[in-house]
Amino acid sequence: MIDPATSWLEVVELPVLERPDEGTPKDNKGKKDKKTDDKDQYFDKSSAMIAKLVYSTWFCRYPRCGNIIYDNGSEFKLHFQSLCDSFGLKRKPTSVKIPQANAILERIHQTLANMMRTGELDMADSVSPNDIADFLNDAAWAVCSTYHTVLKASPGTAIFGRDMLFDVLFLADWKKIGDYRQHQTDRNTERENKTRVDWDYKVGDKLLLLKEGVLRKSETKYGKDPWTVSQVHTNGTIRIQRGTKAERLNIRRVIPFFEEID
Repeated sequence: MIDPATSWLEVVELPVLERPDEGTPKDNKGKKDKKTDDKDQYFDKSSAMIAKLVYSTWFCRYPRCGNIIYDNGSEFKLHFQSLCDSFGLKRKPTSVKIPQANAILERIHQTLANMMRTGELDMADSVSPNDIADFLNDAAWAVCSTYHTVLKASPGTAIFGRDMLFDVLFLADWKKIGDYRQHQTDRNTERENKTRVDWDYKVGDKLLLLKEGVLRKSETKYGKDPWTVSQVHTNGTIRIQRGTKAERLNIRRVIPFFEEID
């Protein structure tokens, strides 16, 4: 979990559960097979558990936020949605297969993965769960204590008004930080749009859907059968339909389709 305004990070460990041992293979001495026993353990990612962890880790410790962004995983359904509604939060699920919508958290995931690779955990003779837990704690502290180019300070310094390493006070100018962040966003958007053609989708337009997965060199990136736009939304998403199948997705995953005129 992360605060998009300050990049303050909280790492939460999922509990490990064990499936019932009925029918578990055993060796001649009546002991469980180790490989099978490891498979019987799994992470509890139910919506009830996620709601409990978010409540105990974030909602009970920090000021109430206005919006909450999350992906379309099944763990963010039912109990999690009920929790957000009970706190009066505006839920903003991201579009399917568009990680850019939750870019700050995805970038932190990339940073943690890079730190794990450079931490040489994969080169160790053995890695225990405690080693992973210690690494995540150290990595979370490093992220919260590292200088942020937008904040002009570390996330912890901006939030608590005190340097994370030294006894030095810090007063954050949030108006200036917000203006600078918007300036960076506008500049990045302008740079991306330089190579794009201005196009507005309308109801009834034909388009092709981007293929997923690994493709061959000679294979095109888009499907052959066109879809029809049935609804256009103002947040960069559209609803498309082909036959009885309908789907809502981001415009990044489609391109216009023009039929040949004889």
